[in-house]
Amino acid sequence: MAKTKRPASSVCPGEYCNPIAQNWFYVEGDRPQSDKELLKLFQETGQRGVNFLLNVPPNKHGLIPESPLTPTRVQLRLQPGTH
Repeated sequence: MAKTKRPASSVCPGEYCNPIAQNWFYVEGDRPQSDKELLKLFQETGQRGVNFLLNVPPNKHGLIPESPLTPTRVQLRLQPGTH
């Protein structure tokens, strides 16, 4: 059977979904992963050509807590060419 090559426009990149902490949903006291760990995951997914999706769950009031939003975490989404 001959293999057919799909046009590049029909191919979607893979995705890697990762919670910022240990739990997918908000849990009081759940500690976020370190900036070093998140940056490593971000770089590894970029090297593999997949999108890195970081789940930051809202608290019980529907707000994103301040603590997970350190400058390094915010910078992850501002990296050139990684949108």
